[in-house]
Amino acid sequence: MTNRRRTATLAGVAAVAGGAVTATVFSLLPAGAASSPNSSAYGIAGSGSVPISQHGSVASTGGASHASTESSYTSPDSTVQATGIRSTASAYASTSNVASVKYINGLLKVSSAYANCNGGKGSGGGSVSYDQRKLSKVTVSKGHATKNANGSVTFTGVVVTVHAAGGNAETLTVASATCSAHPASKPKPPTPTKAPTKAPTKAPTKAPTTAPSSSPAPVGPVPTAVYTHLPVTG
Repeated sequence: MTNRRRTATLAGVAAVAGGAVTATVFSLLPAGAASSPNSSAYGIAGSGSVPISQHGSVASTGGASHASTESSYTSPDSTVQATGIRSTASAYASTSNVASVKYINGLLKVSSAYANCNGGKGSGGGSVSYDQRKLSKVTVSKGHATKNANGSVTFTGVVVTVHAAGGNAETLTVASATCSAHPASKPKPPTPTKAPTKAPTKAPTKAPTTAPSSSPAPVGPVPTAVYTHLPVTG
């Protein structure tokens, strides 16, 4: 990769004595990081006594999907042999898988190496074994994550360094995948809250108070005049 990298080791570097070990790593890009759909992956690369350019490499620009398959690779001096290399790259995602790698006629073996990256999350791992009698010191790193300057993240399956008396004899990177986080979805604006509409409060309508009508006093029957003859005296 050409990007300048700031390394964030999520699975530590460990010296492995012979046995097969598998590691898996998960990571998220920090909130607000730049996001691009571009991604890339490769199967094997090396530096030291046997320089190896990226083999089984693939890259996606603008979200297009691509894949690369190499059934086998052998370095010019035949000290490194790899088989079953397959890499894919698409929008915000990439993968790499390597079936096996042999170094110095099988004194060191890497098998089932993988690296996955999807939306800034990823994992990596594989199995490593070597002849401790002839390779006195070997450093193995698995599930290593590197934060790149452009905001993307690179996950590697296995990084093996064979140390020699005068320094590092060879460093092999087996399975590498790089991608960026999916763009953050924009939150929906909150729905404005309206105050409840209240009906105007009216004073209760009162029926008009009417004084009760007084009934006229009952009128008795009109007396009938009676004419009588009074006696005349005198």
